[in-house]
Amino acid sequence: MYWRIQKIDNQKIIRQVVIPVALVVSLGVNFFFISNNLKKKSILSQGQKESFASLAKNVTIHFLDTSYITYKYNTMCLMRELSPSLIQKLRAAEELPQTEQQLDSTAQEYATKRRVSAIRIDSETQGDPDNSGFVPVDVSGITVVSSADESDTSEPRPFHFRYLIGMIKVATAKDPLDSEPEQKKGHGGFNSLVAEPKQENDLIPVVVDIQDLSGSVPNNASH
Repeated sequence: MYWRIQKIDNQKIIRQVVIPVALVVSLGVNFFFISNNLKKKSILSQGQKESFASLAKNVTIHFLDTSYITYKYNTMCLMRELSPSLIQKLRAAEELPQTEQQLDSTAQEYATKRRVSAIRIDSETQGDPDNSGFVPVDVSGITVVSSADESDTSEPRPFHFRYLIGMIKVATAKDPLDSEPEQKKGHGGFNSLVAEPKQENDLIPVVVDIQDLSGSVPNNASH
């Protein structure tokens, strides 16, 4: 009798403990493989990698090239290449002009000084998407600034930027109070000379954050 009761108890233990544990382990293993497959699917295509690399290099040039001939154009390009929140952050740090009047004033100052910049990009590397889906892209090289009156002249200095790049939708709705179509405007409100995507609500890559990892970019290289 005792053996029979003990045998029944063992069967209950198998049903109540062993089987649930086995199910949990099985679910854990399945989740692991599903996660790995999702991670593999999140790997960027070659086209996306090239697009992100091109954006990071362009932003580097547009940010550091403050030559009097190209300064306004480069700044207006940044209005499309940076996310709205990053534009506000850089404006608060006085790295970007607040208004078109300030943009014009700085451009006139650079023209008076005959300020020119030179940028050499030496490397560009990309990392895997983070938990938010943003892709880190590092760009490094050398920059130098000079001017006719030598007030802005600097020695060649290294730079190293890390960009976080994400995707946003392009809205092409027109503001009824605005005489300019919205697709002609940058995120920051300046008129943009950059060609816009052809289709409404296209997903395009933008820089959502910038980290200066060099610590030696010239102060007079800022906008």
